[in-house]
Amino acid sequence: LEREIGQRQQELERQRRLRDWLAQAKALEGQGRLAGTGEDNALWAYRQVLSLVPGHQEAARGIEGIRLRLLATASQKRAEGRPDEALSIVRDGLQGFPNEAALVQIEKELIAEREAMEAKRRLAELLRRADQRFAAQDFGESAGESLLGLLLEARRLDPRNPAVTERLGRLARHSAEGAKQALAGERLEESLALAEEGLKALPADTELQQVRERAQQALATRAARERE
Repeated sequence: LEREIGQRQQELERQRRLRDWLAQAKALEGQGRLAGTGEDNALWAYRQVLSLVPGHQEAARGIEGIRLRLLATASQKRAEGRPDEALSIVRDGLQGFPNEAALVQIEKELIAEREAMEAKRRLAELLRRADQRFAAQDFGESAGESLLGLLLEARRLDPRNPAVTERLGRLARHSAEGAKQALAGERLEESLALAEEGLKALPADTELQQVRERAQQALATRAARERE
């Protein structure tokens, strides 16, 4: 008899916990706390029900509903142009459904989109600072950066960007003119340095290659004379 009473009490306790977890799951689901880390979400509560009653239909339906709702909500936030919120929802979902292919794919796409947006923002900032230097005729290095460095970083972000290419060409022409003037004035080291800087902007530029070669030859000739 005592054993039957004990079993009955255990069953009553199990039923109580079952009711509590189902009620908690529905309440959390209604509050939009669907998934995430810890115990304060509907997914966790539904899974507690399944741990008590494997195959419990209401809990299984609840979990599937959460999965679909996470996907739909993340997609909606993304479509509304709210990628950070979408990514937060996706990552909460992956806490509960780590192998859900659709969530994994959305996360990858959102991260790629965020990186692309950041690269676009960074590119615009680099071009803005480069244009300030062009306007000020500041072609050297100051404040720990140079016009060439700004444009090379911009090219790394977007190698085919026409705005970057145009500015690199403008810088190369300035370097070529300076290199030719320095060469004509027999400032050979200056001429060579300017030609090499221009070639960093446009490595295949024929004019700059020719000026560099002439400066190198002139330096070699001068060095030979000094050795005599």
